[in-house]
Amino acid sequence: MRPSCGWVPSRRCGCCCATGPDLGSERLHHRLRSLDRPALVVWGARDPYLPVHYAQRQRETFPGAEVVLLADSGHWPMIDHPVAVEQPVLKCVSTMLSLNAL
Repeated sequence: MRPSCGWVPSRRCGCCCATGPDLGSERLHHRLRSLDRPALVVWGARDPYLPVHYAQRQRETFPGAEVVLLADSGHWPMIDHPVAVEQPVLKCVSTMLSLNAL
């Protein structure tokens, strides 16, 4: 099953490389940091393409980010373990909806 972002092994998708090592991602990092928005990062600890330290680096871009590491997931945790991803996503969405209601 290929994700909707169109990722294929020969190229990187833009959706998962916001804090990758290339120059474009550094520019994106600085632009996103200034937004100061809540963020949820769900990361597969066994991701063969992007090491776990990139998950932690998300906090540099999104200081208030909640980082959830799934020990038995790879690059696509929402496919590997959809139920484990569901709970933090529902919690995050609920929190954002309640903040918007204020």
